[in-house]
Amino acid sequence: MKMLQLFSHLNRAVHSSRFSRIAWWIAFSFLLIPSVAFRNQIADDIDSSYIFLQNYLVHTPFHFGKDVVFTYGPLGFLILHLNYHHNLIWAIVFSLLLWGLVIGGLWFYLTRYPQQQAPPLTFALLALTITNNIYYVFLFLYTAQSLLFPKTARYISFCLLLLYAVLMVFVKLDIGISTLIICMVILLTYVLEKEIPCFQGILLLAAVPILFALSYWMYNPSWRDLWTYVKSGLDISGEYAAVLSLGKDPMAFRIGTGFLFLWFFITGWLFFRKQIQTGFLFLIGSIQLWFSYKHGFIRQDFPHWIMYFEKIPALFGITSLFVLTKKLKRWLIALGLVMTSVMVWFHASHGNGARFLENLYDDHTVVFRFSEAVSLLRSPPVTEIRPIPSALRHEIGNRPVTIFPWALSKVFSERLNYVPMFVPLSYQAYTAFLDRQTALYLEQGDTVP
Repeated sequence: MKMLQLFSHLNRAVHSSRFSRIAWWIAFSFLLIPSVAFRNQIADDIDSSYIFLQNYLVHTPFHFGKDVVFTYGPLGFLILHLNYHHNLIWAIVFSLLLWGLVIGGLWFYLTRYPQQQAPPLTFALLALTITNNIYYVFLFLYTAQSLLFPKTARYISFCLLLLYAVLMVFVKLDIGISTLIICMVILLTYVLEKEIPCFQGILLLAAVPILFALSYWMYNPSWRDLWTYVKSGLDISGEYAAVLSLGKDPMAFRIGTGFLFLWFFITGWLFFRKQIQTGFLFLIGSIQLWFSYKHGFIRQDFPHWIMYFEKIPALFGITSLFVLTKKLKRWLIALGLVMTSVMVWFHASHGNGARFLENLYDDHTVVFRFSEAVSLLRSPPVTEIRPIPSALRHEIGNRPVTIFPWALSKVFSERLNYVPMFVPLSYQAYTAFLDRQTALYLEQGDTVP
């Protein structure tokens, strides 16, 4: 009974005024981070607290060096640097500062335009998820401003998104191209004067698998493999819908299965209620989910599947901006918050990615200058076959390794049992990594075939 009264008081406090709602969510997010990080410090995993910080707060499993400056901003790069050098307290401090800036920015928008108030729960949900990538921040701000704010703010947001796309073309080509095409889609809606949220949402979600397939094809043009690229694009676009790799964990498998059929049910219900535009939005998500589910079911040896749970709340939060019915919007936000809690719990319990990446970071061979990024983009692919120990071969595969500019690296695609993963890994950094890992396995008594 006392617990119910406590929740009742909290509910009244949250809904009493705009300021108290925002303050409550800021307090919630600030309390969430150190409490989960502390819970991780007493876990069995070695250094699990900073693994959690790496995986959840700054989301840096596949990004290195200067790429992080553009993808996460200077503050994100500083947090990454502190994590890898075991300065956990400072990493938490700067992470809190980063989250505070994002949530503070949203609070500023809400107070600046009080007559056009958006559901604060939507903003809070997105504030808890968008900090892992500036791309999500810009996309979210554009979407929010197209619904809430004057045209000037929309133009500024569009220019920021366009500037980010141009920078990313030189830093991480596939994301740069994808963002440029999204800019063109947004521009098209301006020209056609069809600034309908559902229309834009459908275009953006439908474009995702095509964009990834196009990115793959640009790195390795092959008409024979085009369908494979499209299927890989659908798999990766399942990051937005998120059961990308269910792994061996039976609990995750049950959650993913339930989530999949729940999504199918919502899709059918929307069409039954003749909400055609929103129904198509969910139908696209269902197709992506099915490919993701199939991928996860077949490839159950995926060791790093949990990273993609981060996209679940972002999907719910962004989709809730496109959905026009208040009742469905509330359900989406509630489901997003539930999945956020699940994601945080899994991260705190299963963080396992940092050790594999430490070797790459330690000698700083993967920290790039901007000029080196441009030269790598212009360099031809390099292929080399070299003998590797059997244990390492189990991780990366005993096959020719093709290093493309901004590299399509089979170290990571095979380590993660996933095709293909773009990481900014130079040829020198890759060979140095192989040498270090080979020496490590030889010291442990392994043999080179």
